Amino acid sequence: MTGVHKNYDFLNSISQAFSEREAAAEIAMDQADVSAGARSAAVEYGLEFIPYGWESFDLALPRSIWFRRLFQDLINRLKSRSCHNLTEKLPGYDLSEAGQLVWGED
Repeated sequence: MTGVHKNYDFLNSISQAFSEREAAAEIAMDQADVSAGARSAAVEYGLEFIPYGWESFDLALPRSIWFRRLFQDLINRLKSRSCHNLTEKLPGYDLSEAGQLVWGED
Protein backbone atom coordinates (compact mmCIF):
# COMPACT_ATOMS: atom_id res chain seq x y z
CA MET A 1 0.00 0.00 0.00
CA THR A 2 1.40 3.36 -0.89
CA GLY A 3 1.19 6.30 1.45
CA VAL A 4 0.74 4.13 4.55
CA HIS A 5 3.28 4.67 7.27
CA LYS A 6 3.19 2.23 10.15
CA ASN A 7 4.83 3.61 13.27
CA TYR A 8 5.30 1.04 16.01
CA ASP A 9 7.62 3.26 18.04
CA PHE A 10 4.81 4.09 20.46
CA LEU A 11 4.57 0.50 21.65
CA ASN A 12 6.16 -0.28 24.99
CA SER A 13 7.86 -3.42 23.77
CA ILE A 14 7.56 -6.50 21.69
CA SER A 15 7.78 -9.49 23.99
CA GLN A 16 6.93 -13.15 23.99
CA ALA A 17 4.47 -14.68 26.43
CA PHE A 18 4.07 -18.42 26.81
CA SER A 19 0.49 -18.32 28.09
CA GLU A 20 -2.53 -16.05 28.04
CA ARG A 21 -2.10 -15.36 31.76
CA GLU A 22 1.55 -14.42 31.22
CA ALA A 23 0.54 -12.04 28.42
CA ALA A 24 -2.12 -10.44 30.63
CA ALA A 25 0.42 -10.04 33.43
CA GLU A 26 2.85 -8.28 31.07
CA ILE A 27 0.12 -5.87 30.00
CA ALA A 28 -0.89 -5.22 33.61
CA MET A 29 2.76 -4.46 34.48
CA ASP A 30 2.97 -2.10 31.46
CA GLN A 31 5.54 -4.33 29.76
CA ALA A 32 3.25 -4.85 26.76
CA ASP A 33 0.34 -3.02 25.19
CA VAL A 34 -1.86 -5.66 23.61
CA SER A 35 -2.19 -9.41 23.18
CA ALA A 36 -4.64 -11.99 21.97
CA GLY A 37 -6.03 -14.10 24.77
CA ALA A 38 -8.99 -15.27 26.79
CA ARG A 39 -11.44 -12.97 28.54
CA SER A 40 -10.78 -14.78 31.82
CA ALA A 41 -7.10 -13.79 31.76
CA ALA A 42 -8.01 -10.15 31.07
CA VAL A 43 -10.59 -10.11 33.87
CA GLU A 44 -8.15 -11.74 36.29
CA TYR A 45 -5.70 -8.86 35.76
CA GLY A 46 -8.33 -6.10 35.63
CA LEU A 47 -7.78 -5.39 31.93
CA GLU A 48 -10.21 -4.37 29.24
CA PHE A 49 -11.19 -7.06 26.76
CA ILE A 50 -12.29 -6.67 23.15
CA PRO A 51 -13.91 -9.88 21.87
CA TYR A 52 -13.36 -10.82 18.25
CA GLY A 53 -15.10 -14.16 18.18
CA TRP A 54 -15.85 -17.41 19.97
CA GLU A 55 -13.84 -20.59 19.72
CA SER A 56 -15.31 -23.99 20.38
CA PHE A 57 -13.44 -27.13 21.32
CA ASP A 58 -14.54 -30.59 20.32
CA LEU A 59 -13.04 -33.89 21.40
CA ALA A 60 -12.66 -36.59 18.77
CA LEU A 61 -12.35 -40.01 20.36
CA PRO A 62 -13.09 -43.67 19.74
CA ARG A 63 -16.61 -44.77 20.61
CA SER A 64 -15.27 -47.10 23.31
CA ILE A 65 -13.83 -44.12 25.23
CA TRP A 66 -17.21 -42.33 25.31
CA PHE A 67 -18.71 -45.08 27.47
CA ARG A 68 -15.84 -45.35 29.95
CA ARG A 69 -16.66 -44.31 33.49
CA LEU A 70 -13.76 -41.85 33.81
CA PHE A 71 -14.76 -40.05 30.62
CA GLN A 72 -18.38 -39.90 31.71
CA ASP A 73 -17.18 -38.52 35.07
CA LEU A 74 -15.39 -35.75 33.14
CA ILE A 75 -18.54 -34.96 31.14
CA ASN A 76 -20.66 -34.92 34.28
CA ARG A 77 -18.17 -32.61 35.97
CA LEU A 78 -18.36 -30.19 33.01
CA LYS A 79 -22.15 -30.20 33.29
CA SER A 80 -22.13 -29.74 37.08
CA ARG A 81 -23.41 -26.66 38.87
CA SER A 82 -20.03 -26.14 40.57
CA CYS A 83 -18.25 -26.05 37.22
CA HIS A 84 -20.81 -23.60 35.83
CA ASN A 85 -20.38 -21.45 38.95
CA LEU A 86 -16.64 -21.34 38.25
CA THR A 87 -17.20 -20.18 34.68
CA GLU A 88 -19.41 -17.38 35.98
CA LYS A 89 -16.43 -16.13 38.02
CA LEU A 90 -14.17 -16.32 34.96
CA PRO A 91 -16.30 -14.88 32.16
CA GLY A 92 -15.77 -15.81 28.54
CA TYR A 93 -16.62 -19.49 28.81
CA ASP A 94 -19.84 -21.14 27.72
CA LEU A 95 -20.37 -24.71 28.89
CA SER A 96 -24.01 -24.92 27.80
CA GLU A 97 -23.19 -27.58 25.18
CA ALA A 98 -20.56 -29.44 27.20
CA GLY A 99 -20.87 -33.19 26.95
CA GLN A 100 -23.13 -33.07 23.93
CA LEU A 101 -22.49 -35.81 21.39
CA VAL A 102 -22.12 -33.93 18.11
CA TRP A 103 -21.80 -36.87 15.77
CA GLY A 104 -21.53 -40.58 16.17
CA GLU A 105 -21.62 -43.44 13.76
CA ASP A 106 -24.28 -46.01 14.64
